[in-house]
Amino acid sequence: MHQNTKNHIHNVKAHSDFLNGKSINIVLDDCKTLLISQREKQRQHNRSIMQRLIDVTLCLAKSGKPFRGHHENMSSVSKGLFLDFIDVLKKYDNVLANHLEKGALNAKYLSNRIQNDLLICINNVMKRTIQSKIKNRTVSNMTDETSDVGHHEQMSVIIRYFDEEKCQPIKHFIGLQRLLSVTSEAIFNSLSIQISNLNIEWKSVIAVCFDGASAMSGKFKGVQAKVKELNPNISYVHCYGHCLNLVLVDCLSIKNRVIFDFFGCVQLIFSFIEGSPSRHAVLERIVQETNIKLKTLKSLSTTRWTCRSEAVSAIEKNYNSLLQCLIEISKTTTQSDVRLKANGIIYQMKSYNFIFALYVMKPLLAQIQIVRAKLQTRDLNLLSAVKIVQALKNTLISLRSDEDEYCRLCDKVLDVCNAYQIPIPNVKHRRVSKAGFTRRESDA
Repeated sequence: MHQNTKNHIHNVKAHSDFLNGKSINIVLDDCKTLLISQREKQRQHNRSIMQRLIDVTLCLAKSGKPFRGHHENMSSVSKGLFLDFIDVLKKYDNVLANHLEKGALNAKYLSNRIQNDLLICINNVMKRTIQSKIKNRTVSNMTDETSDVGHHEQMSVIIRYFDEEKCQPIKHFIGLQRLLSVTSEAIFNSLSIQISNLNIEWKSVIAVCFDGASAMSGKFKGVQAKVKELNPNISYVHCYGHCLNLVLVDCLSIKNRVIFDFFGCVQLIFSFIEGSPSRHAVLERIVQETNIKLKTLKSLSTTRWTCRSEAVSAIEKNYNSLLQCLIEISKTTTQSDVRLKANGIIYQMKSYNFIFALYVMKPLLAQIQIVRAKLQTRDLNLLSAVKIVQALKNTLISLRSDEDEYCRLCDKVLDVCNAYQIPIPNVKHRRVSKAGFTRRESDA
C-alpha cells in the first residue's frame, strides 16, 4: 500500500517536523548562539594554555636562562629549557597535556617565533605599566654601558621616580640598548630613543647619573652636556660607587709598588691554584688534613672591588695551607714551568712586603666593602650616600693616624714573619711595644 512506502513515511515525517518545528529566524539565532558559545569556550581554553606558556616565559626570562636548544625535535635529549619546562608541566597538567596531544599541529604555540612574540608582548605590557606610573612625574635617569660575553657594547637604562603612596623612590630597569659606537653623540641618541619610548620628555628629567668616562661626563661634548642643552636644570651625578672605585684604582696604582706587586701576586695565586683541577685538589686535601675550612680563592676585578676584599681575605685565612700546597706542588710536579711558578709564588708569599700588604689591605678593603654594599642598596638617597662616603673617609683617616692601631699592625706583621721565618728588612730605629718587647720597625 502507498501509506506503507518509504516515500510516504518520509514525507509525513517531514510535514510533521515542518508544522512543529521552529521558524528559520529562531533556528539561525540558535545556531549563532551555539557558535558564539563554542568560540568563547575555545577562547577561554586558548587563554588558559597561553597563561601557562607566559608563566614559563616569565620564569626563564627573570632568571636570565636560555630558551632554545640545539636540536628541538621530539627525540632530542635536550630540547631547550622552554620545551623541557613544557614536558615537565604536561605530566601534571591535564589541560596542557590534552592541548599538546589532541590540539591542532599548527596551534601548539611552542615555536621559536611564539617564544619571541611572548617576550615582546611581555615587554610591551611592562612598558605600558611603567608609562602609566611615571605619567606627569619628574624622573631621574641612570645609564651605564658595558660589553657582554659576545663582545657587544650594551647600554643599560634605569628610570627612578618618587612614589607618593609608598613614600619612597622607585627604580625601573627599562632595558638594554646595543651600542655600535661609544661616542657621546651615539650614546645620547640611543638614550633619547629609550626615553622617548616611555613618552618622557627631557624637560621632565631632573637628574642623570653616569660614570666618569669623558664620553658620558664631559662638560662640553659629553652626554651630560648634550642633555643640559635640552634641559639646563638637569643635575649630573657621578656614580658614587664608580667614584670609589676610581679613587682606589688611582691610590693603589703603579706608584705604590708594594701594593701593586701584592695584588699581582694575589691574582697569580688564584690563576695558579684554580687553573688546574689537580693543584686545587692538593689544596683541598691539605685543608682537610689540617681541619681548616677552605675559603674559596677569588680572582681580582677592575670594577668589582668586592672581589679584591674577598681575595685578600681568602689568602689571609688560607695562608698556611697555600704555602704547604705550593711546597708540595713544587716537590712533586714533573713540569719545570709549574715548579718554577710555584717557587716564585712561595718566594713572594714569604716576603715581608707581601705580609705587610696583606695585613694592611685586609681592614681597609673590609671597610670599603661595607661602603660599596651600602652604595648599591635600593633605598639609598643622595644625602645618605654623602654621609656614608664621608664616614669612610673619616675611618680611613683614623686608621692612618691612630698610632696604637699602627703598632698593633706592626706587631702582627712581625709575629707572622717570625712564625714563618721570613726575613725582616733593615730598620731605621727600634721601639718598645706595649708588651715590653723590643721590636724592629722596617723601612716599609
